[in-house]
Amino acid sequence: MNSGANHEAWVERLRGMGFTNYEARIYLALLGEASLTVADIVRKSGVPQPKVYESTRTLTERGFIERVLGNVQSFCAVDPTTAFNNHRERAESELERQAREMKALQASLPSADKLAADTWGVRIVQGTANIRAARRELVHSAKEEVIHFVRPPIWATATPNTAIVSKKLPYRLVRLVEESLLTDPEHGESFSLMAATEEATRVVPQLPMKLIIYDRKTMLFPLQDVSDGAIMVLPQPNLAEQWAEYANYLWDNAKPYAARKGKRKKGSRARES
Repeated sequence: MNSGANHEAWVERLRGMGFTNYEARIYLALLGEASLTVADIVRKSGVPQPKVYESTRTLTERGFIERVLGNVQSFCAVDPTTAFNNHRERAESELERQAREMKALQASLPSADKLAADTWGVRIVQGTANIRAARRELVHSAKEEVIHFVRPPIWATATPNTAIVSKKLPYRLVRLVEESLLTDPEHGESFSLMAATEEATRVVPQLPMKLIIYDRKTMLFPLQDVSDGAIMVLPQPNLAEQWAEYANYLWDNAKPYAARKGKRKKGSRARES
């Protein structure tokens, strides 16, 4: 392993994978070597000898290094791909065990009443999985109307491909898409398809913000537009009603996208002739 900045960068990468500082330095020292004694590891890695004994034990238990039999205690590194596969299997097994324990914990708890949609229980939800769960909970509880204000950047928890509706919904869906999204380099084609084929979608020149309104009672706002961001769920019917009325105003003043496309095609044909 090269010394200097590149070496330190790999130390930080391994620490990001769950290695301690000493474990990362020892593993990097062993890579590319047939084997090293404890004294060699101390000299090459700069890790104090007592910490070498401790770290080689944990690295051996986790499958990143192996002990080499001989007159002098020595170690060799496990190939990174093999070591990672072993690590992944152990991690998946541990996650499955934890999932079983969490389900058992949930089953042992008394059921609690959920916060009603028309109360003042403001929620801050963080993390992609939690955000997806909160959005599923809100949309499944909707009975009358769900209104989307869709503007850039795209939420990491939803893509236009998965948002296209092909079945009848138990509520009225209103989706207002900001026009800039039709030229988005990654999702523009999907948004154009959505706008052209969905009766529930209309395109407007500009939207003031991104939000979702559920049954004119609860609103969902993004707080961070990153892969593991945060949202605020605000159950405030008066404010939700005002935003819903504004959405209806925008809807009524926006022509269906299919009609707009047809008009453009007719105009282009007239110019060509």
